[in-house]
Amino acid sequence: MLIALRFVQGAALGGEWAGAVLLSVEHGRQDRRGLNAAWAQAGPSAGTLLATGSIAAISLGMSADAFQSWGWRIPFLASIVLVGFGLWLRVGVAETPLFRDVLARHVNTNAPLGEVLRTHRRRLLIAGGSRIGSDVMYSLLAAFSLTYLTTVLQQSKGLALGAVSIGVAVNAVTIPVCGHLSDRFGRRRVGGLGALLALGWGFAFFRMLETREPGWIQSAVVSGFFIHAFLYGPQASFIIEQFPTRVRYSGASIAYTWAGVFGGGIAPLMFGTLLRAYDSSVVLSLYLGAALSVTGLSLLLARETAHMPLER
Repeated sequence: MLIALRFVQGAALGGEWAGAVLLSVEHGRQDRRGLNAAWAQAGPSAGTLLATGSIAAISLGMSADAFQSWGWRIPFLASIVLVGFGLWLRVGVAETPLFRDVLARHVNTNAPLGEVLRTHRRRLLIAGGSRIGSDVMYSLLAAFSLTYLTTVLQQSKGLALGAVSIGVAVNAVTIPVCGHLSDRFGRRRVGGLGALLALGWGFAFFRMLETREPGWIQSAVVSGFFIHAFLYGPQASFIIEQFPTRVRYSGASIAYTWAGVFGGGIAPLMFGTLLRAYDSSVVLSLYLGAALSVTGLSLLLARETAHMPLER
């Protein structure tokens, strides 16, 4: 049941993400689309900080047995506050001027999903492909690195969690900065720089971890989250700019969802399977490199949209 609900949650996230980004961009200044969209991109890192902080605070306030028995449920139940906040926002936000213009011109918007799949397949592949590398990298940093440090390298959980916590804080701050940079220099340039930096970092990452030195471990994780922001900051605006207004919501949602399944969705399983099969971290770096190559190719094939008006 938990796995089934997780799939439902993942599908819903694609729609929620697209709605948040689309509203931020279409209601905001057009010369700041990258920055405005990047605030939604900072959500995963900010959410990770909120989650780990909540769990840490609750676990410190009760015994280990009590936490294992019932205390771990408190953060999940407390999330109802976020749900209520989200519903309040949804009710209060009006349709964007661009979409109201589409309705005023009586443009057919009754079957956007079918139109995306029929006439925008290339844009769909490019938009989704731009997310593959950043998702695999985030899974490596936020999830698999904890397992690798504690089980393979026998490092303390405190060291691993501390490095990730610092990293996601840096990530949350840097993402809007990179979104702003993409407004000035272009989505493809900033994202492409991130892909190149991440490619080199991917082969140095495990070497740094395998020193078993706390300083090198923290540097490896934090630098990874910093580089990830160059991929992730411009990504939201890049994806929604690939589609015209009448199908923008559907196109961005589908692109985000399919990339999430084939990128971050299967990445933890792939990392674990490859490590067991080859007993080498080199193959893990190669897997990350392949994912980053998909993102790089998608950026190369795309048009630069940062300084163009949104397609109506």
